Amino acid sequence: DCLAEMAARDQWMVAGGHGEVSRWSYCATCHQEFTGTLRIGMTRREWRHYRATEVSDEEEFKLQRRAYSTAASVFRHHGELDVAAHLEGEAVRGLARDDPDVLNAEIIRAGRLIGQDDDAAYGILAALRPRMERCKHEIVCAHYTGVLARVLYNLDRYHEALPLCVKSVELATARFGPESRETLASMRLQARTLMCLGRLKDGAAKFKQVLATQTRVFGADHAQTRETKANIDYLVGQMSSFVRDARSTAATQPAPDAAQRG
Repeated sequence: DCLAEMAARDQWMVAGGHGEVSRWSYCATCHQEFTGTLRIGMTRREWRHYRATEVSDEEEFKLQRRAYSTAASVFRHHGELDVAAHLEGEAVRGLARDDPDVLNAEIIRAGRLIGQDDDAAYGILAALRPRMERCKHEIVCAHYTGVLARVLYNLDRYHEALPLCVKSVELATARFGPESRETLASMRLQARTLMCLGRLKDGAAKFKQVLATQTRVFGADHAQTRETKANIDYLVGQMSSFVRDARSTAATQPAPDAAQRG
């Protein structure tokens, strides 16, 4: 128990010619590697320790996966093949779940549901959130943020979608550049979200920013450029209509008499 408690508090130590080694596997006094029943016992304790550990960052995740892999190797060496097979499966599943390609495949699966079953798409993305918080892959993070923003927009959750739109633009700009299709798509979604929140002036300004870039990069006759121009025309019409209605309402209101003014 005291060896396990020491290892749980401070796992790593320098052991002579071995370099930095784990206290789960080496004696802190003589620096010799544990063998036999002591090695099996310490391996079990290490496995249980990391199985009960709440993983919160990339380093802890690596330690947990290492503990599973090490335990599998030790148990296999000592003939406990069923336990070893179980732990090897756990190690592979854990690594696979957080692999960028696996995460991206899940995001793509959610993206294919957009417009068909947005609630189901949101369910997939919500389940991915804890794993995405550990993800350091820029492209996968940008993809996740953009798809989640689109799903929230489709679900009319505009207040939640807007900050994700802003973040999506930032991530896409940093990773792909300010004139990339990914960045412009994120900016268009941000503009539409602003429109739905009633911020017509801000939405029009964002669409004009997109239009300037599209005209320069794709040309004035490109389909996406024409679509953005149509969105701007619609917004201008909406704002003009709003102003006309406001003026008409004001004009039909009776002027206050002298008593009311007093």
